Amino acid sequence: MKIIGTVILMLVFVSCGGVDAPPKSTWSKKQLEEKKVIVKEVMEVHDITMAFMDKIHNSIAELEDLKSKQDSIIPNVDSAIQLLEIADELMMNWMRNYHEPKDTIDYASAKQYLLKQKVAIQEVEVETNTALDFSSKFLSNANDTLN
Repeated sequence: MKIIGTVILMLVFVSCGGVDAPPKSTWSKKQLEEKKVIVKEVMEVHDITMAFMDKIHNSIAELEDLKSKQDSIIPNVDSAIQLLEIADELMMNWMRNYHEPKDTIDYASAKQYLLKQKVAIQEVEVETNTALDFSSKFLSNANDTLN
């Protein structure tokens, strides 16, 4: 009985067919290396910029706190908050939309995509730095004025 069950089970596995092997790369070693370099450059900018996300959230909280403590309207506080929120959203959108291309697609298309992503993440970096610089100066001036 056990033998019949084993044979039936083996027949089921064999009839289901084997798992297809993943497609093999059509890229040359030079192309693979070039992709690796571009991906590394993209991710370095991402990692540097991503490290500022906590600072963005802390700055937003400080600005919101400053805004709530003041009876009078502080000029530009909403602008500073908005710049930080935009920088944060740009990073989140970039991360949601970025997908490292597989080396089974057309190399030229993959390279073009990666170069566009490099420019896009560099723009996120600029927006992040601009927002943090503005909010830092704003908070410094506001604290000097209040003290």
